[in-house]
Amino acid sequence: MSYPAHMNPTEAKIINQLITTILDAGHLIRVFDGEEYASDWTGDRAEIQKQTAATDYTVFQVADAAGRERIGTITLIHGNGTDVISDWSWKQSIEGSEALMDALVKPAGKCADKLNGYRS
Repeated sequence: MSYPAHMNPTEAKIINQLITTILDAGHLIRVFDGEEYASDWTGDRAEIQKQTAATDYTVFQVADAAGRERIGTITLIHGNGTDVISDWSWKQSIEGSEALMDALVKPAGKCADKLNGYRS
């Protein structure tokens, strides 16, 4: 993983699962670092990881494979450990986007539960 050296390893595992799920589903991510867009729409894992955790929070915007339509947003609050995924939302005008965003976040939530010692 190529996250910044200061990043919490527990958060890195959870966010890595999140990135994997999003990219494996064929979507792109644009990283907002709390101050500016730190990346364009990309499927480059190393670029996404590099731009994550530059500030106290990171926002992943999720788009279709062409980067033409934003599907939803995931907010990460760094320093919260297994609760790093703070919130997510979806573009209500896209049918099925709520279920899609829930499905994209769920594996990272299961990863967090496992790190907390919960059985699924």
